[in-house]
Amino acid sequence: LKSDSLLYDGPVIGIAMDRAVLYDRINKRVHRMIEAGLPEEVKKLLASGLSEKAQSLKGIGYKEMIPVVKGELSLEEGEALIQKNTRHFAKRQLTWYRRMPYIHWVERGPSEEDIWYREIKAYVISYFGGETRWKEK
Repeated sequence: LKSDSLLYDGPVIGIAMDRAVLYDRINKRVHRMIEAGLPEEVKKLLASGLSEKAQSLKGIGYKEMIPVVKGELSLEEGEALIQKNTRHFAKRQLTWYRRMPYIHWVERGPSEEDIWYREIKAYVISYFGGETRWKEK
């Protein structure tokens, strides 16, 4: 499938935001993951016999936490590494999706939910020529 062709006929919408806001949200989310028990989860997985080389431990978050639970990195260093790798991944995703001409991008400001919601709604309705069963949130 070429990146400029669609498998289904429907609107494709990308929600963009200021990079500094995105990165701040990523950093906070990673912090919440650690507070919610990511180190303990990784420790339990390894203790259960799962290999460090298992595909399931190669994802962002798990792979950076292995050196933490082994005592090779501090929790703060592991957190910073997860944040950095997640930000890099997000940047690669944006680069990839920006090449797709069929995506209608909507800029999302920090407190403009109603504005971008209305823009998305208008785009979807216009995409279908005004005929759609839009369900309000």
